[in-house]
Amino acid sequence: AKADADAKAAREKLQQQQHGRSNAGAGAGAATSQEGEPKTEEDRLAAAFAQAAKAAAAIAEEETKAPEEKLLSWLRRKLAEWEADLEARSEQDKATMDGKQATMQLKQSKIAFAPLFEKLETRTLDDDLVRGFSQMMSHMKAGNYMAASDMYVKVAIGNAAWPIGVTSVGIHERKARERIGSQSSAHIMNDEASRKFLQAMKRMITWMEASEKALATR
Repeated sequence: AKADADAKAAREKLQQQQHGRSNAGAGAGAATSQEGEPKTEEDRLAAAFAQAAKAAAAIAEEETKAPEEKLLSWLRRKLAEWEADLEARSEQDKATMDGKQATMQLKQSKIAFAPLFEKLETRTLDDDLVRGFSQMMSHMKAGNYMAASDMYVKVAIGNAAWPIGVTSVGIHERKARERIGSQSSAHIMNDEASRKFLQAMKRMITWMEASEKALATR
C-alpha cells in the first residue's frame, strides 16, 4: 500500500512539474508576442517609418535596374498573377467555352514569352522593342490600357522609335522617322517569335483590363 501511495505521489509531482513548464512556455510566448508588437504610439510611428523606408529602398533599387531587368521582373510577376487568376476559377467556369479559350491563351502566351524573356536576360532585344514594351508596361501599371493598346499598335507597325508625346515634326524629320519605322516594322513582321510575344503582350493587356473591371464590380 505504501508503495502504491509513493508511486501516486510521484506521478502527481511529475504532472505538476509538467503543468508548470507548460504554463511557463505559454507565458513566454505571450510575452514574446506582446514584445513584438509596438507598445506605444511612438513605437507604432517608428514601425511605420521603418516600413516606409524599406518600401522606398525597394523602389530606389528598382529604379537602378536596366530597362530589360525591369521588364523581365514585371512580366514574370504579371504572368504568375495571370496564371493564379485563371487557376482560381471554379471548375464549372474552366469547363465553359470561354474558360477553355482563356486557358489556351495563357498557355500560348507563356510559350510565346519564353524567347522574349531570353532576349531580356541576355539584353539582346531590339532597342525599339525595349522602348515600346517599357512604355506598354508603364501604361499598364497606371491602369491606362487604351494607351497601352495604342503603344502595342505602334510597336506592331514599326513606330516604336518615334518619341512619345511628339505632336508635330518637320517634313524632313518625319520622312526620316517613317524610314526608321518601316525598317522596324519589317523586322517585326519577318520574325515569327517577335510577332508571337507581341501578341502575348496584347493578351496580357486584355487580361489586366478585364481583371481590373471584374474587381471594380465586386
